[in-house]
Amino acid sequence: NADYGSRGGFSRIGNDESLVRSYLLHFFRQDKDYGSFLQYVRDTYLEDLFAEAKLTAGLGNPERWYSMLNSGQVQAIKDRVDLDFAYSSKERFAPGEEVKVSLWVKNVDSLLVKEFEINAFNYYLRKGREVDTGIELDGLAATRERTIDFKEPSMRRIARTFAFPELKKRGVYVVEFIGNGISSRVLVRKGALRLLEKVGPAGHEFRVLDEANKARPKASVWLDGKEHKADKKGLVHLPFSNRPSPRTVILRDGDFSSLAGFGHLGENYELRAGFHVDREALLSGRKTKIVVRPSLRVNGRPSSLELLDEVKLVLLAVDYEGTPNRTEVA
Repeated sequence: NADYGSRGGFSRIGNDESLVRSYLLHFFRQDKDYGSFLQYVRDTYLEDLFAEAKLTAGLGNPERWYSMLNSGQVQAIKDRVDLDFAYSSKERFAPGEEVKVSLWVKNVDSLLVKEFEINAFNYYLRKGREVDTGIELDGLAATRERTIDFKEPSMRRIARTFAFPELKKRGVYVVEFIGNGISSRVLVRKGALRLLEKVGPAGHEFRVLDEANKARPKASVWLDGKEHKADKKGLVHLPFSNRPSPRTVILRDGDFSSLAGFGHLGENYELRAGFHVDREALLSGRKTKIVVRPSLRVNGRPSSLELLDEVKLVLLAVDYEGTPNRTEVA
């Protein structure tokens, strides 16, 4: 579990037992024994999980699996309530895609399903961060809710898929499942907005794209509570900052919003020039030609020389006696 964040940008894996357990439960439903995993995981852990997989799936002779567990373990499995989302469940959906959520359900007789449509723009404006499943829903009325009854024994653990055909338009939704004292939430995002950035001579130039990488010319960018609208070309202009830093902005297209980040740059102009003169043309008392190739850069990026006013070429020459000579060419 080494930390390679400085190299690949990925954080440590952390405790992955829940993922490993999920895979083993999946394989053990079909496997005849757990021998193929003995070289990776200790046998006592595998034996307990193997028996649990068979019991919760309702496979084989229960007495055989009971013999692999003590009475306390059997009772704990029977009493446990599961409302676990499958690792294969999606969080992001295209605007026209039907929303389906897979959930492992165990020991739940009656399941209450609530759907909440989140006003993402107001949340972003108030909190300045992404919506997550920890959002406070107290006092917020559910858009829709339904109750589903099940008749399976408390020992059975069944994967169920729930469809939400009403979640059609782009937006951010929270779906909450409540059953037998347990609550589980899933965040559903339909659609997305992102920034295409270019640094111009006067600041940042943004073009807002949707989840299909199509331009949204009427979208605006909100920074520090102020809206910056797009021009006729669909570009949003943000001036440079006197406090350069990473910033978070809200992208808004109609009633749909997304968060995005960018590095807000300060004004940093740099004028360079390359010179060339033919040494053989440097004759005493004679005129010669000099080739000048100027370059203007804004935050390290090439920019047009038309931004410069009152341009002058200053020549500073020193003769063999050390006497300087300064000449300005307008």
